[in-house]
Amino acid sequence: MDSLGGYRIVRKLGEGARAEVYLGHSARLGEARLGEARLAGARLGDVGPSVAIKIFRAGVTDASIAAEIEALSRAAGEHSLPLLDVTTAPDGAQALILERLTGTSLGRLLRDHPRRSLGEAITILAPVALALRRLHLAGVVHGAVRQDALLFDTAGAPVLACFGRAFPISAGQPPALLDAVPGVAIDIRAFADLSRVTLGTVDHSGARTLADWVSSTPTLASGTWFDVLADRLFDLGVPEPINFRPKEAQPVEPRVPGRLLRSDPVEVGEHWGGRILDRILRLLPEDARTVAQRLWDALRVVRPRVWAAAGAVGCALVAALVLVSPGATGAVQGPPVGSGAPMASDQPARELGPVAGDDPVSALVALLEARQRCIADLSVLCLGAVGQAGSAALAEDEAIVRSLQKGAQSPAAFTVTAAQVAIGERLGNSAILELVDIADSEPASILLMKGESGWRIRDYLAR
Repeated sequence: MDSLGGYRIVRKLGEGARAEVYLGHSARLGEARLGEARLAGARLGDVGPSVAIKIFRAGVTDASIAAEIEALSRAAGEHSLPLLDVTTAPDGAQALILERLTGTSLGRLLRDHPRRSLGEAITILAPVALALRRLHLAGVVHGAVRQDALLFDTAGAPVLACFGRAFPISAGQPPALLDAVPGVAIDIRAFADLSRVTLGTVDHSGARTLADWVSSTPTLASGTWFDVLADRLFDLGVPEPINFRPKEAQPVEPRVPGRLLRSDPVEVGEHWGGRILDRILRLLPEDARTVAQRLWDALRVVRPRVWAAAGAVGCALVAALVLVSPGATGAVQGPPVGSGAPMASDQPARELGPVAGDDPVSALVALLEARQRCIADLSVLCLGAVGQAGSAALAEDEAIVRSLQKGAQSPAAFTVTAAQVAIGERLGNSAILELVDIADSEPASILLMKGESGWRIRDYLAR
């Protein structure tokens, strides 16, 4: 078979369980022009308008093919693979003429280039989220959302393809009822997994927070969930063109930062030494910790020539504070040797008050009060008992304290009462709490996560 549906068949592009896919070119492209292209060194597949011809295997039922055609027709629109025509091969096999997407797939892109920028992730995910919402409202379930089903066109825009498992549903259903439709929840969970993997390639705290949200909230109604996800993506940043060229391998960073060897000032708190001392400071009683924190903040910016000496002095000071802190400060005193009493480190850590309870509303009230005390005391360390480790909320609050340490104006106090908090969503050990009757400058809701140490603030969600 040399041609089909007015297109010259050039070569096979791929095959699957249901069909074989071939590259086709318009038969209207004359032989003379093809000869000129060959002389110019062009590949036949790159000359003139090209299409993908999907020829179904003999065992595929007419009903299955009709469902795919109906789904492609209803899905017509931005970021969805266009169906150009339907035809029949000389042997009676049915075939679809589809737009050929010359770009790569998301799966290959992430395998070849596993680190993406935040803007690239927004470009990849936001349009497809809105496309899937449009599909569901138009009466289409995709049924096979995965990395290799997301392709890119010549402009670098994402396009949802691979409609082999798609099927039509009733169109125009209210978003709140779509979750009850068979197949819709599968699309949501599949795109949640795809989004989590894509956001995981981005080195950005907001992307990590959104990845957690995507993993924990695929239970909203389809229309609502896709809209909220797209809004949150656009709130994170601005879309950027996707870089399809693999970046050159970056040199391995030495274990001891090389810039310590230069005479430029360095931020000790950002290095391994700062992180270790931060952990040591957490072991101190509160009064001793305050003194040590102020000394540590004063020594944060130093020169390499004095860094080692300052570190040694700091370590000695910490050790001295631990050893000589009186019992009145609240330090835990070890039992006498041979007494048989368990050491303090063998006892479980105590979490007092609502932060350790099951009520996220009471926990949030207590956490925001503790947060305000940390900010008033200019203590970065104390924020570890408020924000979840590695979260956007903790990074944001630490930045506030550090700016205040450098002389910035103190922000307005932000606390709430239980009457101002309502549970928006609760899923296991996570809760989104809606805030009412607060200033417009404050977050509209707050995401809490509960771990072994109790509830912690994960993210402040803007209006």
